[in-house]
Amino acid sequence: MKKQVIIGFQDTAGKKRYYVGDEYAGKDAKRIKELEEAGLIADVADEAAPADKQPAE
Repeated sequence: MKKQVIIGFQDTAGKKRYYVGDEYAGKDAKRIKELEEAGLIADVADEAAPADKQPAE
């Protein structure tokens, strides 16, 4: 699961430092849920426009 860091933190499980805007790609669903509930990570926003909603010319 790929998530985006919204508040910088040091992961106590992996000892890695994450900064705002970094991508968190964890595999442990329980750990991801803990980080989401703490408000540290959120779903990655898809910047690409959907194919069925093309910009008007």
